[in-house]
This record gives sequence, structure tokens and C-alpha cells, in this order.
Amino acid sequence: MRNLRAHPSAFLWTFGSDKPVSVTHLAQYKTIATNLHWQNPTLDNVATWANANAGMKMDGPYVWEPPTLWWDTTKAGSAFGTTAEEGTESPPPLESLQKFIGPADLWPIGAVWNYHAGKPKSVFDNIHWFTDGVNNRYGTTTSAADYAKKAELQNYENTRAFFEAWSAHEYTQTFGTIFWMLNGVWPSVHWNLYDWYYEPGGGYFGAKKANEPVHIAYDYVTKNVYVVNSTLTARSGLTATATLYNIPSLAAQSTTSATNLSVPANASTQVLTIPAVAGLSTTYFVRLQLKDASGAVVSNNLYWYSTSPDTFGNKSNWYSTAVRGFANFTGLNTLATNSSVTASASRTVAAGQETVTITLNNTSATNIAFFLRPEVIAGSAGTEVLPVNYTDNFVSLFPGESKTITATYQTSDLGGKAPYLLVRGYNVPTTIAAIP
Repeated sequence: MRNLRAHPSAFLWTFGSDKPVSVTHLAQYKTIATNLHWQNPTLDNVATWANANAGMKMDGPYVWEPPTLWWDTTKAGSAFGTTAEEGTESPPPLESLQKFIGPADLWPIGAVWNYHAGKPKSVFDNIHWFTDGVNNRYGTTTSAADYAKKAELQNYENTRAFFEAWSAHEYTQTFGTIFWMLNGVWPSVHWNLYDWYYEPGGGYFGAKKANEPVHIAYDYVTKNVYVVNSTLTARSGLTATATLYNIPSLAAQSTTSATNLSVPANASTQVLTIPAVAGLSTTYFVRLQLKDASGAVVSNNLYWYSTSPDTFGNKSNWYSTAVRGFANFTGLNTLATNSSVTASASRTVAAGQETVTITLNNTSATNIAFFLRPEVIAGSAGTEVLPVNYTDNFVSLFPGESKTITATYQTSDLGGKAPYLLVRGYNVPTTIAAIP
């Protein structure tokens, strides 16, 4: 406490975590805080199940749940109040799985996967909640590569929704959360925004998208659309648009807009509600765009959802809320293969650090380039350069659209090899090209 009392990031001190300390010790701790001139708030402990007056909750979930859970305040674990920790399972990308699981054990999921899950004979000794979601929502997986490909989608949509739900109702319904969790202490199939090898996965980029400075977000439950302005500058003259597209045709079924919007600083604003729409395909896209007065895109967000949605049962406990039914996202598997994506890259080097500027173009006149993942790799047959920082990733381009992304890393992490650009997507074949 003495060392942290002047730290700018230390805003709260808790005297206990899962369980409250004894009355005697709590009184002594509070005396110490007074004597050390601790100037910020304190809490006795952070778990309401141990102390109803804690002021925070720590009731989970800790396993995978559909993204609708975070928005549905009738269900345990949703975004309301203040929570000390809750989150979702996030298996790492295939490239990382291959580093700590040998070829013979990589598929099907079995004992070695479970060894890298949680404590044996605990509720976390496997990842069946997450796997059930992948298989039931995206289609039965047939290989480790197929599983990882679909898992990245599930990681992205779920983590994005977590942060969006907490942000959309900030200061009125939600007051603070800590996501479980950033990364693990060893190679794990649980809880990775970035993994043991520093590789960022779908969950990382879903969190990055949700926490962009000015962000447009979709509430799966109410169909409301919010603009979350996390900056200290109010914005005006904005236009928000929500368009629903059938899959795989990309036929627009409805468009809802709100113009001349003003959003205050450091606040969330509901800007429109998407009405009920007839004629939607079982799996469909919800595309949100926020533009400024000049027509420049401020925030762009693409959701995939279903006329057969995720549903919940009535049972819940400290680590999960029961899922009764799974959304049908198998329509994504019917997207036409798009071989019309081009990519270019340029590189600058300064003081041992390299910055690669990547431009992706979807030259197709009819097909989306869905969930594109550009990677800087070391050598033409190498793996991703790690650690690496991308400005964005897992992006989707409608026909004729382009996107520029930068990647930054240390030259030494190339291991003496030349950098190459690998681009892959859910419906886009993998390409590899040298970076000049």
C-alpha cells in the first residue's frame, strides 16, 4: 500500500478477495490505510457471495457463454454493477496449439488438450463448453485446423460483446469490470487474449474493436445500437447506419439510419433501434457504420447472427449460466470462396523496430472477404513474428472495399529471416508474398 499509494493507476484498494478477512484483521488493515494516508476508495472484499456488502461481485462466468449473455440482464453473469472478474474461454490460434500439442494429439481433442486446460477433476479440466458452442453454432469440426478457424470467430464475437455490453451502459447500469483473463502462465487452452507465445487471437482483436475510442455497438437482446465515445471530446454531425444482409447472397434486407447525431464525451448514447425484419436468411450479417459530417468512417462493425438465436436455461452457478439452444451460424460456411483479395505491403526500419503497412483490397464485385487475417511471418514458410502489434485484424471487406493495417515488431524477432506477408480469411485462400 505504501508503494502504490501515489501510483496513477492505483484507484482502489481491497482488503480481501474471494473471502472477507476477520473483523479483527479488517480493523487493523483500515488503521494501516489511514496511517499511510491512502487517498483512494477501499473495499472490504470483492465477492458478494462471501459478503453481501462487498460493493462488487465475483460470480462468473468463467467458461464460454454466447455473446447475448452479456447483454441479457435477466441472466446471472450479465453486464451490470461492478465485477472483480468474469470472462470467457479463448483457445489460442492453431499455430500456438501446434507448439505445445504434438501432431498425434492435436486431433481429436483429448487428454493432452485437457492437460492444458485446468486442474484435473475440476470444472475447468476440459473445454467442452467452448467446443459445444463451436460445433453447434458453426458446424461440426473435422480437424484441428477447422476447429481453430471457427474458434477464432467465436472468440472474437464473444469477447467483443463482453466489452461492448459493459461500455454501452456505463455509469447507469455498469460501473466497472475486470476481464478474466489477459493471458496465462503457461500454454493453455483456456483464457487467452494473447497466448503464452504472445500471439494475439480472435479474442484480442474482438476486445480491441470493442474498445476503440469512438465505437458503434449492437445489443443482441434489444436490437438497440449505441455509440460509445470514450474520448474527452464530444462529437457532432455523425450518421449511424445499420444494414442487415442475407447470407450468402449479400442482399440487403433492411437499412436503418440516424443522422446529425451528437454524442457527449466519455459517455454512451443509444442512437437507433433495428426493427424486426422479414425475409432474413437463417444466418445473416448486421453491419454498423458510423460516419462523420464529411462521410469518413469513424467506426465500422460487422456482426453475424441468426434467426435461430442462442437461448439460455434458468440454471446458473459461479462459473456458468446454462445454454439451452445454440444460434445457427452454418450459413457462414456457404459463403462463396473469394480469390479476388489483393494485398500489398511496405516496410520501414528504424532503431531496430520495423513497421509494415499492409493494404488489403477486395476486388470482387459480388463476394465479401470475410474475417481476413494478415500476418507478418519470418521467412516464406515461417511462423508469425512475435510479439507483434497490429492496428487491427480479422477484418471483413465488402465488394470493392479496402483496409490499411500496420504491424510493428522488433527486427531481432525475425531471427535473421526476411519478412513475408501471409493473408488468409474464412472464405479467402491463403496467400504468401515477400515484404520489400
